[in-house]
Amino acid sequence: MIIDKSYFKGNLRIPNVQTDLAPLGDRMGNQVDLDAYILQYEKELMTYALGYAAYKSFNDSFNVDGSLKPGAEQRWKDLIDGKEYTNPNGDLVKWDGLRYTLGSFKYSLIADYVFSKFLNDHSRTFSGTGMVKEGASGATVESSIPRVAESWDTFIDKYQGNSTESGYPRLIQKEGLIGIDWSSDFDASNITLYRFLSDNDADYSDAKFSFFGRINSFGI
Repeated sequence: MIIDKSYFKGNLRIPNVQTDLAPLGDRMGNQVDLDAYILQYEKELMTYALGYAAYKSFNDSFNVDGSLKPGAEQRWKDLIDGKEYTNPNGDLVKWDGLRYTLGSFKYSLIADYVFSKFLNDHSRTFSGTGMVKEGASGATVESSIPRVAESWDTFIDKYQGNSTESGYPRLIQKEGLIGIDWSSDFDASNITLYRFLSDNDADYSDAKFSFFGRINSFGI
């Protein structure tokens, strides 16, 4: 796995997953579930981002413990660890990477994606009479939809930004052709995964990027 439970702190905190000493039973439930979610949704997300063929090459670059193999292609090292580069407009920018550390905290857009899936699923549960939301004695139960929408949009901001919306055009040249890219997102402080792959198209020409839709606080 590229990430592990150590990425789920702060705004991504999930109860009872950070300690290996939690007793067996319900307190271990979230930790076991989170491991399964990381396995499933890490693969799903990266397949959406790269397409199957490029994802296979990407995935083959990792050891079992999530570290990159010594012989891994430089493009996969850049994708994981980040890269400072000059974009097609001549601006020096930086892609932070699929995983990075600031201070004592670890960050990854993969963790944002996994957290969104985990939060959405675990705000509901199945019972003998159908799907229900669990309540808490002595607590005020509020809708989880705004929190799900917030976490999803945080992921979208890192994954694709506003690149599906009309923005400032960019002159692009590829294979002898010249065109205008109206999907460009020029926020140099937020180099999204889509922007990094697009700016470095020569290195990721086999990638097939898929976009996601946003949701609002009403869940639509």
